[in-house]
Amino acid sequence: MSDWGAVLEELSRWGAPVAAGEFLVVPTYAVYPSNSLVQAFIVGGKNHFVVSDGGGATDVLLGAGGWGVNGKKILSDFVKGTPLQVNGSGWLYAPGVVLKDIPSMVSAVTETSRDAAVTLLKHFKPKPAEDFRKDLAVSLDRRFKDAIQKRGHLPGASNKLHTFDYVIRANDNTILALDAVVNDVSSINAAVVAHMDVRATKRPNVRQFIIYDEDEAWSSADLALLNVGAPAVAFSHFYAALDRALLATHEAR
Repeated sequence: MSDWGAVLEELSRWGAPVAAGEFLVVPTYAVYPSNSLVQAFIVGGKNHFVVSDGGGATDVLLGAGGWGVNGKKILSDFVKGTPLQVNGSGWLYAPGVVLKDIPSMVSAVTETSRDAAVTLLKHFKPKPAEDFRKDLAVSLDRRFKDAIQKRGHLPGASNKLHTFDYVIRANDNTILALDAVVNDVSSINAAVVAHMDVRATKRPNVRQFIIYDEDEAWSSADLALLNVGAPAVAFSHFYAALDRALLATHEAR
């Protein structure tokens, strides 16, 4: 008979809820079409709570480039006849949840959010490849708001101050250094040099990503070069990679 101790320990560590500011974030085994994790966000007082998807379904739409779609209306129609509502930011949520109903409501919210994301993606046509940086800017603005510094600066190990497309201070004090590159020698080289120097500082609270559009004709050599600077992530998979990195940061604290 198998000894399940190690498996149980690993699963309990992966799926443990984590506190993030005012929210308790509950990871699930479900995934969105973008391959990012479906998570529930719980906030509230002693007797009543609000369970939401943290805008996860809407983030899938925006991350895929659907920033011109009226997602709130689509979501409102989608949840008609259910206990769920939609707020102005496109979050699916259930208000007034009592303590004993939280587990079942977490399940209901996350399943609905996953299915809603599929529905949202059916309501837009992808933009041309050259628009990916515009789509990235819109989705980052929505997710991180005032925490974003565009054309932000971070010092490297050489003491040189490097400029990144985005420097973002996340809620848990993690700093994100992000560059969106196009398939051009100067764009590639500038990003790689800056990320290498900052990575050499070995600051544990800095997470770095170089984001590229997989619809461009990238060679394996150029993609390998990007990864020398920082983890290179295709735009369509960026939010999945970001969610995993932020979740790992929470678990390590």
